[in-house]
Amino acid sequence: MLNRLSTLYSGAPSLARFVPSVLVLCLIGCGGASSPSASIAPPLPEPTTGILRSFFGMQCGTGSTNCPDNGNNPPTPQWPTSVAQPGLLRLWDSQVSWSYLMAGPGNYNFAQLDGYLDDIAAHQPLVVNYVFGCVPSFIAPSGTSGTTPGSCGTNGSAAPPTDLTSSGSATFNEFVTTLINHCSPAGNCVKTLITGYELWNEANVSSGAAPRWTGTQTQLYQMVAPAVAVIKANVSDAKIFTPSITSGGGSWMTGWLNAEVAGGIISNRYNIHHYLNNELPEDSLSDVNSDLAPDAGTAGWTPVPWVMTETGYDDITIPYSCNSGNTGTQYSTPDCIGQMVRWDILLFAQSSSGLYWYYWNTYIGSDPQYATAYYSMMRSLLGGKFSAPCSSGGNATWTCSFTEANGTVAQWVWTTSEAGASYTVPSGYTDYWDLSGSSQPTTVTAGQTITIGVEPFMLEQ
Repeated sequence: MLNRLSTLYSGAPSLARFVPSVLVLCLIGCGGASSPSASIAPPLPEPTTGILRSFFGMQCGTGSTNCPDNGNNPPTPQWPTSVAQPGLLRLWDSQVSWSYLMAGPGNYNFAQLDGYLDDIAAHQPLVVNYVFGCVPSFIAPSGTSGTTPGSCGTNGSAAPPTDLTSSGSATFNEFVTTLINHCSPAGNCVKTLITGYELWNEANVSSGAAPRWTGTQTQLYQMVAPAVAVIKANVSDAKIFTPSITSGGGSWMTGWLNAEVAGGIISNRYNIHHYLNNELPEDSLSDVNSDLAPDAGTAGWTPVPWVMTETGYDDITIPYSCNSGNTGTQYSTPDCIGQMVRWDILLFAQSSSGLYWYYWNTYIGSDPQYATAYYSMMRSLLGGKFSAPCSSGGNATWTCSFTEANGTVAQWVWTTSEAGASYTVPSGYTDYWDLSGSSQPTTVTAGQTITIGVEPFMLEQ
């Protein structure tokens, strides 16, 4: 680990030596809200190529466990105190959406956002995405407010604003302009701290208990396109994410991309959501590939990097943790932890530019076992590159070819069977790293038979 961390820290070996001792402290006492801040490991540094810190995302507040529930219980901005420290924060279900911040023309309440801005400024370096959604009731059609509980509160609507024309919405333009130019009383400003902008949350969801957008793709494009011009004029390195789609929303996304082609391309990131819902990560890849198909198959659209901006084990029962859905307990704790890491590895090997876990701190950042595994995963993946998608060699065994940040040739390996499996170490490999947070790898020899499990190993040459 020291060699890999020294490479990542770019000439800061003292920090590299510091991390393992801090990790030991965290294994003893980190993970809960009461853990002392002194036991947090310094953030892993941002490499210049390969897998970046910003690929690892968290959301629902700044890691607070008290995410909003049906428009109540506003999340108090606070930072996770565990060893696991993702490099991106997605501001959604944080009660800073349009319907919460704007009460009328020129009438704003930025207190909640200010708390986030100050917390974000105190935890740099950090990439932040802001998510558009939730039309406020004063500009929504009569009778449509309160249609998206939790995300938008009782004043939020999924219907297009009443002032929307083919040239945009004057109210939305005012909101975005005010938002981009806003600074907290402490002087922490949106335009300097927030560089990612998601054009709408789950816009393909138009019905059910919580619809997100009941208008057409063209109407949404007409509303957000003028606002994107405002963003780009103020944030030179802005990343503009397409509206997100939930699993199975590929046809909606094709319509959206056609709207961008017709009106002018405004997005530079392709945006999908997928929850596992008691399906193994490996079995979910076909659904992901289906949702990604429009990025490569829409006439006139040039494929852009894609991101899974919201995911989790379950989207049925709060806190959406492993085994919290309607089907009851199915997986052991090691399998739950393994699925978390495997999902990241599988999607990064599929060229994803990010995977953001919803309710992150509730079941990852606040649990020492999960947090240690997440940290170990980040430590191993940062700066590295996958050469191809992961593949299954039969008998539930999966492998992924990987090159570490320092050029070391590696291979991730695991089995989806909770019973474990025997695996023969390939030629050239001399050790492996597990997810325990160890400061030293385990030595192996080519041809040796080892037992692999649901938590991946990273073999090294």
